[in-house]
Amino acid sequence: MKESVIVKKLILTASALALFACATSGTPGTPVSNHIKTLPNQGSLVILGVSARLSTRANEIAAAKEMAARKAAMYHGLTASFEEVQFIGAGFFDYVHDTHSWVDYDRQLEGHMEKLSFDPKRDLFRDNNGNVFIRFIYPAAFPGRISYQFGTRADGRPDWIRQPPGEIHGFIAGVGRSARLFRFADTFSRSFEAAALAIAAKISTEIETRDSAGHYRTEVEFRRQSIASMTNFLILETWIDPQTRAVYTLAIARPEN
Repeated sequence: MKESVIVKKLILTASALALFACATSGTPGTPVSNHIKTLPNQGSLVILGVSARLSTRANEIAAAKEMAARKAAMYHGLTASFEEVQFIGAGFFDYVHDTHSWVDYDRQLEGHMEKLSFDPKRDLFRDNNGNVFIRFIYPAAFPGRISYQFGTRADGRPDWIRQPPGEIHGFIAGVGRSARLFRFADTFSRSFEAAALAIAAKISTEIETRDSAGHYRTEVEFRRQSIASMTNFLILETWIDPQTRAVYTLAIARPEN
């Protein structure tokens, strides 16, 4: 009974904050579907940090804060690059498909971590799998106003997953996805970095093809590359698939001048 009361208090608190919209089947231990919104406040950002279950609460908070600090660093500026190469040769096994991607930003996180704050009674939530979610406040004035509206499907999936927007209120929008990784926090990291890569692809993409044909040999090479620097990278919403535990991220940014 005591555990049931604690869970109810956590759910009510999260609902009041409009941070976590949780749908459960009512059976203990079933996956929780989270639709998490982190829209900016006046003069501050709302940044989500995630941690797996660790040995102590202090370690969980530290891990979640480190993720939030990474997002804060990305907000101030990042460069994202993606390259895809396909090669088809004359032989049956002459086929190569390779991709490379990276997201670069300030890795000195101490200064960002010092600025993050949260109320442990109001901004901390633990799901049925033991993962910890913390809503951090970061002092930074977002340049502009965010106003948009997306619907949701019957299963709770936001429409922006099926129909990714091109822009939101003058900012370039991108949707990232990551399949469930061994460490759930890594799934979140891969998802929001994928969103940055999606934005980079909209800012700048070059496609190159090369065909070479001879009497006995034909080769085709396809290369697609995106690289862009951006600022004001901000995560607006995150959705966790209740079945696969894949994580989807909706983010916006502006090209760096």
